[in-house]
Amino acid sequence: MKDVAWTAFQQALAREMSAKPKLTSDALARRLGSNCSEELVNRWRRGRSTPDLAELGEIVKQVNADRPAEHRTTWTLFSLLREMGVLPPEPTDEELFTKAVRLQSLQQKLDRAVDESTELGRQAGPSSIVRAAVAGGRWAVGVWPAYEGPDEDTLIHVADRIDFRLLDNRRPPGRPWDDPDIRAALRATHAVRSDGIPRWDEDLESENRWSIVHVGSPRPSTVESPWPGLGGLCFLAPSIEGWVNDVAALTSFAIGYGLTTTRDLALDYQASPDKSRSQPQDRWFFHRQLLADPPKRRAWSHFGHLLDAPAHHLWVNEAVARGVVFVIITETDRCLEKAKDPARWPAGLDDFSQLEKTRQELELLADELARTAPDSIIHLTAEAFDTRPGRWHQALEHSLLTLKGLEERRVYFPPAELKWIIERTTARSPAIGLPLYRWLSERGWPGRS
Repeated sequence: MKDVAWTAFQQALAREMSAKPKLTSDALARRLGSNCSEELVNRWRRGRSTPDLAELGEIVKQVNADRPAEHRTTWTLFSLLREMGVLPPEPTDEELFTKAVRLQSLQQKLDRAVDESTELGRQAGPSSIVRAAVAGGRWAVGVWPAYEGPDEDTLIHVADRIDFRLLDNRRPPGRPWDDPDIRAALRATHAVRSDGIPRWDEDLESENRWSIVHVGSPRPSTVESPWPGLGGLCFLAPSIEGWVNDVAALTSFAIGYGLTTTRDLALDYQASPDKSRSQPQDRWFFHRQLLADPPKRRAWSHFGHLLDAPAHHLWVNEAVARGVVFVIITETDRCLEKAKDPARWPAGLDDFSQLEKTRQELELLADELARTAPDSIIHLTAEAFDTRPGRWHQALEHSLLTLKGLEERRVYFPPAELKWIIERTTARSPAIGLPLYRWLSERGWPGRS
């Protein structure tokens, strides 16, 4: 090490030992132990000897031993090393702020790139899957654009259903997922195994039925900054039967917010395409992470029992303080009975014995928020429907109630900006935006100018 560094050490040591309360060379030597002496400390102070670099931390510690706490945080090993030139100077507040802004900007660009890549994957998904199947020469593929809604006048492009069948049944049986190219195309589009009835072949195995979901899957934010009074949205339900993911998707789409679901995060983590197999503990883990650091300009949805309800209440309160509004969808007994039906949802979807307990815990949470933070809770109830039009009608109604509830809770949607968001989201996804905004407009949303 250059002499200038040790000269800086000599000056710093003399300065600190002379500060009140003063510290003698003999006292410091005794604190440093039997390997040190008063003569050695004096040699350090005069610049005639130097300690090992590894000893500097202990020297600083012992010099500070009887100093006030505020002094111990001012003169540290790191500040000494900066004085000696071993470490670069500590950045100023302005430098830190500039770097933080740049880092945040880079993170936003990265998030936007990931979101847009996901969206592009879904839009181009059917063609990429067909190309992969054709190139492999083993599978035939049927693509069925699924348009559903509450009635014939409101049909939304909710998904693309994809059926695979072997070109030659004499070949050994297999699964599309086993083909590396098809698997890559399916994963790029966030496709999941479909629980719908096969379109062309009643005997088609479930592992050969797939779906690229357009409503209820993650999507990017359209707005550049959060709406005033709304940092983010969290949708909670005991089970998937209340269509919590779809309510979150329709609501977030309407206001230009992005969408995240703990189910998709869990499936990505498990590298599994089977939406009936997302594990409760994995969904809970990601929900907990989102509560700890709520994403701005985004909604997230979560279903399943709460593995730690008392802690969950605390995390929710912290998220409320950061501008998150919670939409809690509790489900009727018939809804929960349908969720318990193993014919509808294969074993492993959830611990069904916990469903009623989860509903009670969510009701308690809703009541607590209604008392302590009434502007941060919207409480809905989901009924069970046997038809998909009925379920879509309820999902749209729940979305409408949420949007109107946000307006009642002083969330402000500036008309000019909201109009621009509606035009932008509709241009990006017209088969969702046009019917959705028309349905909402006919029922009075947006209702405040």
